[in-house]
Amino acid sequence: MKLTIEKKILGGLCIALLVLIIIGIFACRNTVLLLWATRNHAQIEDELRHLEEILSGMKDAESSVRGYVITGDESFLETYHSATVSMNQEIQHFRELIIKYPILQKKFDVMKSLIADKFKLLEERINLRKNYGFEAAQQAVRSGVGKQVMDDIRNVANEIKTKGMDVANEWDEKVGRSARNTVITILLGGMVIFAISGISVIIIYRELDRRRQTEKILSLTLKNEQPARIRAEEAQKALLESEKRSQVIGEAIPFGIWVCGTDGGVIYLSDSFLKLVGMTLEECKQFGWTKRLPPEDVKRTLADWNRCIAG
Repeated sequence: MKLTIEKKILGGLCIALLVLIIIGIFACRNTVLLLWATRNHAQIEDELRHLEEILSGMKDAESSVRGYVITGDESFLETYHSATVSMNQEIQHFRELIIKYPILQKKFDVMKSLIADKFKLLEERINLRKNYGFEAAQQAVRSGVGKQVMDDIRNVANEIKTKGMDVANEWDEKVGRSARNTVITILLGGMVIFAISGISVIIIYRELDRRRQTEKILSLTLKNEQPARIRAEEAQKALLESEKRSQVIGEAIPFGIWVCGTDGGVIYLSDSFLKLVGMTLEECKQFGWTKRLPPEDVKRTLADWNRCIAG
């Protein structure tokens, strides 16, 4: 089935609208993904700060036991017991924070086991100091076992930090890819819309050219004698059909069109054009449309207009 010009124009506009909708969906999706990734990145960094608090608690507990071993002052043990309670709370809280990251949970379980070993060693030193005195406790400290366990805890903590930042960076990469795809979609969509607009302009130009040819035929027909009246009526009918098609096409294009005669006077203005300039057809006639130009451009525009007509 052969499509009419109006249907072709309408089909092209529908395609352009579909492209705009697709671009909007991609842009919206990328924006949501960007916001989610930014929030997720900040959340991971905040969770990793709790890991620092755990390490800080370990240092406090170790310092308290060291102070007790050296001095025998049991006030250090109060700080130790307080740090122990705080540590258990921080450990439980941190595990709840990383529950949605299995890879971090696995690493933290190893760290949690090492922390338990470290506290066993600290308890042993406290018991040695209480029951066997400073020398026994000092010998246990010099064995270096506690230092090795603490180094292992720090190493696992660094691995957790690295894995956590890897997770955050993966989301950043996904956002980057999504943003690039959105840009490509916008560029391709813009090219499609530009092509559709260009085709529409070509169709309109051809229709206007056909109308000018019809006007010439009508002019020649009217000069002929009575027997040519039938041909004139046919030409008039063709002209009316052409005007109707031009009007339909003009109203389908949002930026509007106008048609002028050989003297430069307005013959037809689409409603979309009148809405665009905020004037009526009568107001635009007799070069009334120049009122919408900046005052400094009126003289130059009319001169260019007259040159076009003369050409």
